[in-house]
Amino acid sequence: SHGHAHPRDLHPFPARRSSALTLRAPAPAFASIVDTHITLAPGYADAGLYQITVDVSDGTHTTSDTFQVTVANVDRAPTLAPVSDSTIAEAQLLAFTLSGADEDGDAVVYSMRGAPPAATLDANTGAFSWTPGYDEAPNSYMVSFRATAGGLNAQRAMTISVTQRNRGPIVKDLADVSIPEGQTLVLAFAASDPDGDVLVNTIDGAPIGATVSGNNVPMTPELNQAGSAYTVAVPAN
Repeated sequence: SHGHAHPRDLHPFPARRSSALTLRAPAPAFASIVDTHITLAPGYADAGLYQITVDVSDGTHTTSDTFQVTVANVDRAPTLAPVSDSTIAEAQLLAFTLSGADEDGDAVVYSMRGAPPAATLDANTGAFSWTPGYDEAPNSYMVSFRATAGGLNAQRAMTISVTQRNRGPIVKDLADVSIPEGQTLVLAFAASDPDGDVLVNTIDGAPIGATVSGNNVPMTPELNQAGSAYTVAVPAN
């Protein structure tokens, strides 16, 4: 923390216009004389106690006055760099680090509001991390970040938008089967789409005559197919 004061007339002297006022060394650099007034304009690095002596001379005689000035400590608010809005897909990691600073050298502590429940923010480093689940889209979050130091704070806000990521359908594996020639076998399979999309089922590698009917594959092998083995795939799109 450092000292600061606005420029001000601190100590007027009833000197005649012909009198000369001077600051006796060592005077602080932020002190100056304007006409018959002393003006003090301390900076943030000037906190402390100062003794100032002023000499007043009419060219023949000189008189002096000494007084003390205390420059009070003034804390400055920290700074926090802007954070850009982000658009991410479900299951995509969003990670970045906030950039805060305090000119007085106080420790900066980070916090946030409005973030998704699973999002994390390191209070000491400002590292943010979040991976949205598959139930997050479409959605948007207005997140407010705060950097606090010495009881003062700076804030920034960003919008995180989550878009849907299309997942592939799921088909449950089927057990191997055997079927006599001329008999009909109906293979029932379970297919689903985690995003709720409508499925179109097809088959690859099936015997001639096998078709797809909903979630079933009816097939009737012909008499000349005995001993044949088929690897049947059921793609769902």
